[in-house]
Amino acid sequence: MTDDQQSTVLYEVKDRKTYLTLNRPDRLNAIDFRMPGDIAAAVRRANDDP
Repeated sequence: MTDDQQSTVLYEVKDRKTYLTLNRPDRLNAIDFRMPGDIAAAVRRANDDP
């Protein structure tokens, strides 16, 4: 996920669970060229989170 631009995936932790939410409501959450990388980064972050 990129810090300098708004990510296409939101990352949130609640009650020891990670929630990934697609964040392109203006495009009905259609997958663009950045989203697969943002999803992969969010999954890596979740895997590294104790």
